[in-house]
Amino acid sequence: MIKLARPILVGCIVSLCLIATAWSEPIITSDVDDREHRYLELDNGLKVLLIHDASADKAAAALDVYTGSADNPADRAGLAHFLEHMLFLGTKKYPESDEYQAFISANGGGHNAYTALEHTNYFFDIRAGALEPALDRFAQFFIAPLFTPEYVTRERNAVDSEYSARIKDDMRRSFDALREVVNPEHPAAQFSVGSNETLADRDSDLVRDDLLQFYKTHYSSENMALVVLGRESLDDLQAMVVPRFSQVPRYRLQAKRNAVPMFKPESLPQMLSVVPVKETRSLGLLFPVPLLQPYYRKKPLEYIANLVGHEGQGSILNTLKQQGWAESLSAGSGLDDRYSSSMMVNISLTKAGWQHREEVIGLFFAGIDQIKRQGLKRWRYKEQQQLAALDFRYQEKQDPQRTVSYLASQLQEYPAPEVYQAGYLYEKFDKSLIKQYLDKIAPDNLFLLVLAPEVKADKTSQYYDTPYAVKSLKGHQWPSDENLVAQLTLPPRNEFIPKQLALLEAPKNTTAPTLVTSEESELWYQTDVSYAVPRGLVMIRTMLPAAAQDVQHAAMLAVYERMVEESLNAFSYPATLAGLNFGLSANTRGLDVQVGGYTDKQEHLLEIILSRLTDFEAIAPQFERVKAQVIREWRNANKRPPYAQLYADLSVTMFTPQWSSDDRLAALSEVTLEDMKAFTASLYQDGKAKMLVYGNFDAEQAQRFTAMVDKVLTLPNRWQLPPAKVVKLDTSPERLWLTVEHPDQALIGYLQGAGDSLTEQAHQMLLQQVLSADFFNDLRTEQQLGYIVFASNVDYKKVPGIAFVVQSPKASVEQLSTAVATFLADYTMPSDEQLEQHKEALLVELLQKPKNLREQGGLYWDNIVRDQPTFDLQDKLAEAISAINLADFSAYYQSVVIQSPRWLWLAAGEADELPKRGGWLRDGEEVKKTSESYVYP
Repeated sequence: MIKLARPILVGCIVSLCLIATAWSEPIITSDVDDREHRYLELDNGLKVLLIHDASADKAAAALDVYTGSADNPADRAGLAHFLEHMLFLGTKKYPESDEYQAFISANGGGHNAYTALEHTNYFFDIRAGALEPALDRFAQFFIAPLFTPEYVTRERNAVDSEYSARIKDDMRRSFDALREVVNPEHPAAQFSVGSNETLADRDSDLVRDDLLQFYKTHYSSENMALVVLGRESLDDLQAMVVPRFSQVPRYRLQAKRNAVPMFKPESLPQMLSVVPVKETRSLGLLFPVPLLQPYYRKKPLEYIANLVGHEGQGSILNTLKQQGWAESLSAGSGLDDRYSSSMMVNISLTKAGWQHREEVIGLFFAGIDQIKRQGLKRWRYKEQQQLAALDFRYQEKQDPQRTVSYLASQLQEYPAPEVYQAGYLYEKFDKSLIKQYLDKIAPDNLFLLVLAPEVKADKTSQYYDTPYAVKSLKGHQWPSDENLVAQLTLPPRNEFIPKQLALLEAPKNTTAPTLVTSEESELWYQTDVSYAVPRGLVMIRTMLPAAAQDVQHAAMLAVYERMVEESLNAFSYPATLAGLNFGLSANTRGLDVQVGGYTDKQEHLLEIILSRLTDFEAIAPQFERVKAQVIREWRNANKRPPYAQLYADLSVTMFTPQWSSDDRLAALSEVTLEDMKAFTASLYQDGKAKMLVYGNFDAEQAQRFTAMVDKVLTLPNRWQLPPAKVVKLDTSPERLWLTVEHPDQALIGYLQGAGDSLTEQAHQMLLQQVLSADFFNDLRTEQQLGYIVFASNVDYKKVPGIAFVVQSPKASVEQLSTAVATFLADYTMPSDEQLEQHKEALLVELLQKPKNLREQGGLYWDNIVRDQPTFDLQDKLAEAISAINLADFSAYYQSVVIQSPRWLWLAAGEADELPKRGGWLRDGEEVKKTSESYVYP
């Protein structure tokens, strides 16, 4: 569907004659997009896209500045990123450092920003009625930021904390090594994050002066693209935007940097080998290719990547999996900038694959040769074109914040009419162009990035201390195994492309799924075509006592799920390309099965999946490989950031059945192939299934799905699952310590509610809403304790709680816990007006309408698995929140936070000093043993 934008001239506003020209060319949108669009260019050159969505519960805006770390001065690594941080900390019109964040939070919104190589992107969402004052604050970022000296010093510490928090992140560590190997004149050779050292004040060179210079050099209006989405009319949105963003200064932009290749031609082929923190083995094959942007309508690289990354029978990945050498393969564009492009193929290896890594690369190049000889076919391009057109035709609404952020960056790259469509265009099959790109995927043009614990390093990177080695590959010959090469075949025509796309007629007066029961299962069903897409969702939860007996059975279920999913991959991958998807998910109660996408071929796909669940028999090679993969993942869980490890420990401590990665790892290590076979044989001997069939399905199809589940799974429905338990904390605080391999200290203070009633849940939700922005401002912005600071609701079953989270590179655990406790003790109650504002913000978040079929289906499914058959959980919570007045809230705060708090403190660090002093436990099971529990069937 094409929607026209009328030419508009905006006249004199506030005594300034501000001209905004609207383009008459249409914004091309999907057939199901009912929003209105208008594209403008302000007189200062700033690009603007306005989106009117009459049904929006939340408004959103994003501004993309076409600059990033690529423009950092040579002697100021991280300056662009630092500037991004500083814009949040006060403007001439709104000088308070927390004003913007507090306003967004108090109005039910969220905000963030990111700095990439060539883009710096700022975005927020907010309740729909607060868009105009939010835009007023947002615009000031780009009109008159203060760069207050006090906060320059403080926020530099926040940047340094961000750097420290991710010092063990393998992606950043690998990029730090890559930075030292690429062409030193290319922007990728710079350290992009920044630190106290690179952003320090120097003699006659203050970093604030450099910030101002960078701002005036790159933050010019014609370098910006703004997207605003709201429920106001286009004229009203334009009236909000034009007078504000026309004030953004237009500086004299300096000439763009020179085009420099990422790799000097004489340096390739080359290999960079890196020792990772986590146990992982992978090959990253990077090939510089001609600039892609001029050919975005033809998609030559996407055509190649579709064939290289295919996972069906006879594909490169499938052949490697049959050998037990690889776990995954992905292909697509790599490290790109406005002057150069690349193709990246990443192959995740098994231990055996590492031993045969040369043959793996040899097989990859054999696959490329096969594409050159047999793969350049018009029908293949037409098929990709057809699938992309289908995806675009039925592109549903997404999260407003994500939408505006994406579109703002797209406006910098593509003509305004094609901002939605650019990624879906396959305009013409150009065989010679595709071949031009294929010719660049060659051994002599290879940059190979290798990650493995076995790497022998002789160098260490500057900023992340990454051990690495560099080796030339000139003249290297990759071995070719003719037996493996003979197994390679190009994919056949896709049998899953939907043919039946008609929408059914939905029964009248059905506002929620209807319950239909059988002896073996519980079916909830609803026909819904209100989103105007021929899609549907089938969600099945099998509740299996055999899987919930103990930690060993839970570990075996995880391996079983992975093996079944892998066995289906070659068959189901074409379905994924054709807009069908499925997933299996092991949990502490059983196994979830989900199928979604176009309804035309779903029945066939679901039948195959359900049959495989019961017919599957483990064989030794696959079992040993998948078992090793799962064990490695659980071992790597101990290499996550400290706060993330504490979150996992919190769940293990508070909830039963729940087991730690270490416990599951120990249990799985003892499991044999015979144990696995016995487990799968008994898995479906008892249990029950719940189902949701929702979307473009009729009652007859829903009944067929139910019969399929009843027939294939044959669950006797004796329903003997053990109850779930949640620890009931008392007013004596518990303390739990975790030793981690990371220089930062981390703390989670978990404050549990006083009960599990709906009223208690409402109070805890409102408490988090009121506290979160001030908590962030106090501990991060003012005290500068760390980059990772937040407060979030964490509920177990019906028992609510709030986690206060801090990770710090400099403060001790005692300092962190004191800071949390002091913040709560000194907190000043909001006024009546402020509390009502917070309540309204929370209600908007709670009651916002689903934007697409999947969101609505997910909401229904959440109610079903929570045994909320009236589908009104959100409505009841909203009623409970609405009933809370200031006296109630103050009394609750005094009781639950000040007088009788129920605390579980979890702390992490490298040293063991705290546990040695006493008072800190090392195992959450000790908390469970000494505590009462909430019990749920």
